[in-house]
Amino acid sequence: MKVADWAVQAVVIAAFLALIVAPEKLGVPLGLISFAIVGAWALLYPQGLLGWAKKAHPSIDVDDSSLWWVPRLIGVFLIGVLIFVLFGFPR
Repeated sequence: MKVADWAVQAVVIAAFLALIVAPEKLGVPLGLISFAIVGAWALLYPQGLLGWAKKAHPSIDVDDSSLWWVPRLIGVFLIGVLIFVLFGFPR
């Protein structure tokens, strides 16, 4: 899962840099792609998102399954925002 963690981090960093360099051309599409990837990753692998939080708060136990609802809720929120943006705004 370490490779998946690095891949998700690379997508997030690429989206952030794209928002700085070319917001309309690259930033928005990569931002939406990163919402989808991070949302799905948080739903399927909540320990990964807790691992990111553990870097800031070392007392978090990533293997404690009672905390897994938090990253899954974040994943549902990100995918919900993505669906709203893709289908909720008139074009």
